[in-house]
Amino acid sequence: MKKLFFVLMLLPILLSAVNPESEMQVEQAWQAWQINDLTSVEEHFQTAIDLDETRKYPYERWSYTDHYFEEIAITLPGGRQPVDLQESSEFECFAGKYSRQLKFEGGVLKCARILDVFQKDIPPEKYLEFKEFYSNLVKADEMQILLEQK
Repeated sequence: MKKLFFVLMLLPILLSAVNPESEMQVEQAWQAWQINDLTSVEEHFQTAIDLDETRKYPYERWSYTDHYFEEIAITLPGGRQPVDLQESSEFECFAGKYSRQLKFEGGVLKCARILDVFQKDIPPEKYLEFKEFYSNLVKADEMQILLEQK
């Protein structure tokens, strides 16, 4: 529920000045959220997504930098270890490149993530390619790791 709330808060910012029809649907979803009408929230949100499939305007990405790098190390408690660890993911398109490396050794789970942004303005005709790239990136970042006791 918190994730949906965050998306509803962020989506109007992302869609503003890009696709007015989508922006209107997101605004209606936000109004439905405020009165706790979750069925309407989903309907308006899906309509906004469908409208973006036939984008008429370029998508303008704004970011602080063209290169993001993050390294995380987590010490797992009491003899736990990951099960079937997917060690790497890599995606690339005209707009950028993403890679994530996972490694488990000595009771420590290490993750390195890199995102290189090649192009910030996404033309309407390339939006679906960018959307697929970004969806894969989000899925990789949301991956869950199952732990087992040794």
